[in-house]
Amino acid sequence: MFKVTKEILPTHHAKLVVEFTSEAVERAKRKVARKLSLQTRVPGFRPGKAPYGVVVRHFGETVVREELLDTLLDDYYSQILDEAEVQPALPGQVKQVVSWEPLVVEIEVPLEPEVDLGDYKALRVPYEPPQVDEEEVERALENLRRMHVRMETVDRPAQVGDVVQMTLKGKYTPPAKEGETPETRHIPEEEVSLLVKEDEDPEEWPFPGFSKQLEGAKKGDKLTLSYTYPDDAANESMRGYTFEYEVEVQEVQTPVYPDLTDEFVKEHTEYETVEDLRKGIRSNLEEDRRSQYDREYREKVLEALVAQSQVRYPQAMLETMLQERVEEIRQYLAQRDVDLEEYLQEQGKTLEEFKEELRSEVEEDLVRDLVLDAFVKAEGIEVNQQEVEYWSHRVLVDLLQAQGKKLTEAEARRLLRRERGHFEYHLQDVLNRYLHAKGLEQLAALARGEEEDEKEDESEPAEEASEVAGQREGPTELEAVQTREAASEVSESEAQEEGKHQADTSVSVSVSESSKEGGQA
Repeated sequence: MFKVTKEILPTHHAKLVVEFTSEAVERAKRKVARKLSLQTRVPGFRPGKAPYGVVVRHFGETVVREELLDTLLDDYYSQILDEAEVQPALPGQVKQVVSWEPLVVEIEVPLEPEVDLGDYKALRVPYEPPQVDEEEVERALENLRRMHVRMETVDRPAQVGDVVQMTLKGKYTPPAKEGETPETRHIPEEEVSLLVKEDEDPEEWPFPGFSKQLEGAKKGDKLTLSYTYPDDAANESMRGYTFEYEVEVQEVQTPVYPDLTDEFVKEHTEYETVEDLRKGIRSNLEEDRRSQYDREYREKVLEALVAQSQVRYPQAMLETMLQERVEEIRQYLAQRDVDLEEYLQEQGKTLEEFKEELRSEVEEDLVRDLVLDAFVKAEGIEVNQQEVEYWSHRVLVDLLQAQGKKLTEAEARRLLRRERGHFEYHLQDVLNRYLHAKGLEQLAALARGEEEDEKEDESEPAEEASEVAGQREGPTELEAVQTREAASEVSESEAQEEGKHQADTSVSVSVSESSKEGGQA
């Protein structure tokens, strides 16, 4: 029915030149004639009975040729891919009709990415989690004491670290303009409390170094404090302003910190003794430090794997991902009542310029995902049924809670049927990210040189992977909608793999332009 020649292009696309036999074309012409004459009656002929030549004259050559190509490719595209031994990543595209007599069509097909991970099992990255020193533990203990500070009034001059209670009123004079007399403005009296600082703070209120001048003041003292902002002041709007404040000290207070005793620890923490608290603080600090380091380590290991891998992918895949990223940004802005085009116009950018700015970032993400996909496949990492049910439930609860109201079980079931496409799309996205999280964990263990870990208890997915999904913790009464129903819906979607294959092996046809190439029908 056809013969095909293949050429692999540098863009990781396959150029397929397909020549259809006259028998295949004639069969397609009969189908086209029947289809079009059934859709629109041709005068003088019963529905579906008009000959091909009459159909061409009635509908026009361009319309009929497009239908003819559609019909041939619907019938033979999968066979063409099989014959050419091509695995498509995205739908193919008809680039041109080389000739109509015989019918020869050039199709360009984006190929499945190819990833060579190299000797990934030999990948090693030093694993050196930071240690917690004693000073950090002591700072945490001191912070706990400071949280329970009490202020005590003292009958002595104020010292650094004391708090001065005072009444404060003042005036300020803007810098004089040439030929004008500056107008002094008054600041009404108010009660304030200020910490006496050891060093001058350029950001201090009411002016830099104010509290330092309170050192040595005692209850009942009246002070006049003034300050003129220099010409090189960090706050340009205040340069040249002169402030003068009248202060009356009402009280001097000093902070009193509790002693770190077993009684204090027992009253204010979950621990019984100071030593227990110290150990607990160290353990928590180590856990936090290790978690942060592990996240950074996994990223470093993935970067190392990407660096040693060879990745080939079709340009069309990058363009598709780039367009998706732009649409994500468009939707994000729309939720904030911002139009992307208007936003870009304010930035002095075109949409194409914006895309080019995103391109390197999107390409980096694409390569990372492809490498991680290849590693997951090479290691045979999968999502088991328990994990599917777990995430199905989490996504389902998220979908229902997004409605902003409580639903009965029947209402929830109807919503699930109505939103099935959204549910399945979101679930697949979450499962993919969960797979990547599992893959990163295993890759990190490999890079540390550890033996393959025994399988963990998988009754519930790891907390690390839970972060990937971004789902809220805790069940709700909406759990009445059975997890099994959600999981069964997912299983049904998997049964539709045939439909997915059809989508992957589809081809877009446009003969309004391509018909200008080659001969006549």
